[in-house]
Amino acid sequence: MGFARKAQHLFGLHPDIAIVPECSKSALPEARKYGYSGLWVGSNPQKGLAVFCRNDWTAVASDEPLAKWVTTIRIKGPIRFNLVGVWACPAGSHLDNYIGQIYRCVTDHADWFNRKPVVVAGDFNSNARWDKERPGRNHTEVVRLLETYGTLSAYHTHFGEKQGAETRPTYYFHHRQDRPFHIDYIFAPKVWPVQSVQVGSFEEWGRLSDHVPVIVDLEM
Repeated sequence: MGFARKAQHLFGLHPDIAIVPECSKSALPEARKYGYSGLWVGSNPQKGLAVFCRNDWTAVASDEPLAKWVTTIRIKGPIRFNLVGVWACPAGSHLDNYIGQIYRCVTDHADWFNRKPVVVAGDFNSNARWDKERPGRNHTEVVRLLETYGTLSAYHTHFGEKQGAETRPTYYFHHRQDRPFHIDYIFAPKVWPVQSVQVGSFEEWGRLSDHVPVIVDLEM
């Protein structure tokens, strides 16, 4: 939300590609001021999922969103790959909310996830520590399924941490530094070496958002 006042901070990171959940549709023209094109999906123009690309890259939605909001995108540029942008939202039933709908997308659309190389990135609103609340359709099962497609979490690969035992939060509940969680992820092909991973600090980003950026550099 409030993208215009945050844009300079985001694009100051000079990302090739940025996945931005909870973003308004009006952010697209704002991004062009910084040399970025983009696409947006959602039902509420004030709050959807945006993907921005630096001008030597392009993003094209390949199909209708798989779920609310999980969308498949073709990325073209110095290298071509498939991106699954994620902002996991409430979707109705308990089983389909949040990580439940990502699980359904991965299992029901295996053909798309097999179109390698594929990157899955965004706000999953989930963590392995909450697995018991969703037996069989939980975070750990989604991680396992993505691994069968040769797609690994860049953060966990780089830092050698286990799912559910992350030491660097990506989200602060109600903007409170004492309520940290790790719920944002970038899963990338394991054949792409991870050069670096950075997670923004609360001190730098807390005044802008309850989430901080997860920045991954990959050798494609």
